[in-house]
Amino acid sequence: MIALPLIVSEYEIIEMWGVLIDNALEALLETDYEKKKIIIGYKREDGWDIFYVSNISIFYSREEIDKFFQRNYSSKGFGRGIGLDKIRKKLKQLDGGIKVENKMENGDQYLEFSIMLPQNNSCHI
Repeated sequence: MIALPLIVSEYEIIEMWGVLIDNALEALLETDYEKKKIIIGYKREDGWDIFYVSNISIFYSREEIDKFFQRNYSSKGFGRGIGLDKIRKKLKQLDGGIKVENKMENGDQYLEFSIMLPQNNSCHI
């Protein structure tokens, strides 16, 4: 097994990615969409390590997306809404970020969350 030369530990990326996957699963389970699909991926691009999760979704406005990152904001009930805020704060410390986009793929609307980490330039794959 080849370990990726990330600027965070494997545990930290799995924890962050896990929040996104959990959110995508819960979002799909709450819908009555006939088609339910999640896409999980990783890519290296333009100096970034990018971990992403997309799920079939309605279109969200920028204002609605911004609410996702407010601590304790959740459409899922009390005591929720800490995961995205925690990820955003951690990524800010690392000079990374989180990107959220509405995307169309094969005629389906998706909401995609991407964890953006600066590449670790001390080693290469």
